[in-house]
Amino acid sequence: MFGRQVSTEHRLLIIRNNMDIFVDMDQTLNDFTTNFVNVAEEILGEDLSNKAKNIGKAWGLQDVLFGDHPEKDMITEAIFNHPGFWLDMKPKKLAPGAIEELSKVANVYIVTFPWPTSATCFLEKYYWVKRYIPSFDMSKLIYIKDKHLLHGDIIIDDKPSYLENNNCDITIAFDYNYNRHVNAVDFRSNNWGEIFDYIMEINDRETLDYAI
Repeated sequence: MFGRQVSTEHRLLIIRNNMDIFVDMDQTLNDFTTNFVNVAEEILGEDLSNKAKNIGKAWGLQDVLFGDHPEKDMITEAIFNHPGFWLDMKPKKLAPGAIEELSKVANVYIVTFPWPTSATCFLEKYYWVKRYIPSFDMSKLIYIKDKHLLHGDIIIDDKPSYLENNNCDITIAFDYNYNRHVNAVDFRSNNWGEIFDYIMEINDRETLDYAI
């Protein structure tokens, strides 16, 4: 349940204005990190809980968990190619409902980078969206690496480079320690209820401007 109810007037105005919202998938809509650690422990046969305490302090799970391990890249590939890895992630709290509600009033696109060596990544990401956001228009699931090529109104992401370099009017950081050095953001939160409310406040301002 969200703090804001979207009126018919709001819906019509946003649709008329064709607001485009690009939403990152991994670690923004889903809990990528927890699944990465779980699969890594399964593959390595060891407890990584102590190392996992440092996750979020810096970008790059591989470096935090595996350090200078000589087979770090091989382990990472094994994780990303593990059957079900991309499908089994849990959604962030309130994320599915927020996307469903925003999709009623704007053009919401889920944008994600498919791991190039994984034979199952494309399909598993597709079915993840189908499982957790069943009403989502799957034609708006975009597989892309270079998100700076996207032009729109709002981008929501956690990766520092995408927050710093994008072609959207408004940048929302899904907040983690590893992206707090990025100052060029308009709003930051790790709560989808707050993100939803912020976007609806933007809509209120645009509704007023439109009325004037």
